[in-house]
Amino acid sequence: MAKFAISKGWKNVAILTDVKQDYCVGLANAFRDSFTASGGAVVKNSTYSTGDKDFRAQLTDIKPTHPDAIFVPGYYGEVALIARQARQFGIKAPLLGGDGWVGESLLKVAGHALDGSYFSNHYSQDDPSRLSRAL
Repeated sequence: MAKFAISKGWKNVAILTDVKQDYCVGLANAFRDSFTASGGAVVKNSTYSTGDKDFRAQLTDIKPTHPDAIFVPGYYGEVALIARQARQFGIKAPLLGGDGWVGESLLKVAGHALDGSYFSNHYSQDDPSRLSRAL
């Protein structure tokens, strides 16, 4: 996702990490290291915990930094709420994430709040499935 963000021309990114999930912390650290090594800047590092429902404090801190994107390496339950609340706060930056976003309720809860956002998932060019071959 860091390479993708740089390829989109985004130079200033905020990171919002679930500190209760080691996987999310690892993704945030890997993103930060790769993004800054490629010339990007992390304009704000904020955190939350699994199960949180209110992200107003974090979004209030992120908004004045005017990030080009916000990396949210969390799981779909919180990500959907973060997306909705970010849009309610007038934050228009796309959200970026990882495979933790995969879940049936993500778009049901987030609705259009995730329009223009991106996440990465697992892919192998050696996968013999018809869908992978089509890519």
